[in-house]
Amino acid sequence: MKVIVAGVNGFIGRAMARYLQEVENAEVLGLVRDLNEAPATDGIRLVSKLEAADCMINLAGSGGIPESFTDPVAAFQSTCTLTAALLGQAIDLNIPKFVLASTCAVYPTGPNPSSEDGPFDLNSPYAQAKFAAETYLRSAFEITGIDAKSVRLANVYGPFQTRQMIQELAERAQSGDGPVSIRSSGAERRDFLHVDDCAAGLWTLCQNGDAGGIYNLGSGEPRRIYDVAQQICSHFGKSLEAKEPDVQYEGQHDAFPDVTKARHLGVYPRVSFDAGLKATLERLVK
Repeated sequence: MKVIVAGVNGFIGRAMARYLQEVENAEVLGLVRDLNEAPATDGIRLVSKLEAADCMINLAGSGGIPESFTDPVAAFQSTCTLTAALLGQAIDLNIPKFVLASTCAVYPTGPNPSSEDGPFDLNSPYAQAKFAAETYLRSAFEITGIDAKSVRLANVYGPFQTRQMIQELAERAQSGDGPVSIRSSGAERRDFLHVDDCAAGLWTLCQNGDAGGIYNLGSGEPRRIYDVAQQICSHFGKSLEAKEPDVQYEGQHDAFPDVTKARHLGVYPRVSFDAGLKATLERLVK
């Protein structure tokens, strides 16, 4: 089994390559822009252009929601334009499977889990670019028959992450002497998925999901930001400068996916949030 991973040097890409090598015993090819600038990765052959393979997983891209508002053109190019180009090359090379790592940021906020069928709220250039890339995949499947799937990821966390809320709060907890504040009431719930479970889930959906399908990938256990912040502060012996959220506001700004479709294919998290968070925080202080 030969698998090409675009974005192999990224946070999720490294976990994906490790999973494929250690669990699936696959040959992993890491697609990079410049072979001279890409860091060496144990057991992975780096390539600057696609070649024949059994599957391609696109984890490439730069930035996220905040960065997309600063430079929406770059957000579109690094997401939709890149995906369309890679997909076209995969079709030309007869690569039978193609997986796009998309985002749950395409959904609106609200008290109920969001299903793959919507409704949608494309309220950032990042979400718009990901949704457009998904459309390319669906069209390619309908026209050429390539087994192209989009997987909408929840909030992926874990050791070696370079941004996101957990790292930001951990850095503030370590750097200051006083209480740690959060930038919201903390009542909103989010789904946190460990990066190792993300890699395993992506592969299961790649192998077992319907061709042309779209799947949510998350832990299925949404948590209040307030509670996560409390755990982070407790780990570092700090207090949280926030009150217990008022119950009347709970649910208004929740954002988490319905993972029923993935569950039916056997996708379940194996890393508990408590254990995953502890390992993540311990790594951040090294």
